[in-house]
Amino acid sequence: MITRIGSVQWHESSYSVDDGSCLEVCPLAADVAARDSKLAESPVISFGRRQWTDFVRSVTRVA
Repeated sequence: MITRIGSVQWHESSYSVDDGSCLEVCPLAADVAARDSKLAESPVISFGRRQWTDFVRSVTRVA
């Protein structure tokens, strides 16, 4: 699922479950933003691209 808010496009994980409890991410110019998918108006946290890549690598090794 992709949600567009203004000029920002959020991408929901393909691992999302039906109740909507998942993470949405949005690639930005220099960062990657993340938010709770079931709380679209929730605060957003951003990561530098390198930190995001490191995070994704670490969780995909565990999965």
